[in-house]
Amino acid sequence: MPADEFVERHRDPFLVEVAGAADDEEFSTRVRVSLDELNAIADGRKLDPNAVVHRVTFSVGMSPMPGAVTLGRAPNCDIVIGDPEVSKFHAFIKPDSSAKSGYVMADQSSRNGTQVNEVRLEPSVLVPLAPGDRIRLAYDVTLQFYPPLDFWAMLKTR
Repeated sequence: MPADEFVERHRDPFLVEVAGAADDEEFSTRVRVSLDELNAIADGRKLDPNAVVHRVTFSVGMSPMPGAVTLGRAPNCDIVIGDPEVSKFHAFIKPDSSAKSGYVMADQSSRNGTQVNEVRLEPSVLVPLAPGDRIRLAYDVTLQFYPPLDFWAMLKTR
């Protein structure tokens, strides 16, 4: 699939989580992309079978924070993480045109903290996200942030 077609079909960014969480029965999310779909985009190159890909989709619904994508253990978060060290409402990502990628992130006074590229976030302080940023929730959950075009490029290089 060409880049422009991919970006047209997938306008929202992606978070890629590898290791452990995909094998956890408690892990779930309402917004998920199938590995079959992604492997088809990657023209036969396979993603890590333990990868969990979350589509960061901004929707109106049960989210505790309309206009943002919430991450946490609570079932009404947009991306539900089943790790017991992750707070119920741990962090959020929202659009912001002043950020290079168009998105910012903040920790929501979580018990075990949020890091972006190994820098701990202060509660409620918005931090711009850049393509490829590594986000850590608590101690064991690591996600990598990709805007659509960067995600397409990552798939093509695998």
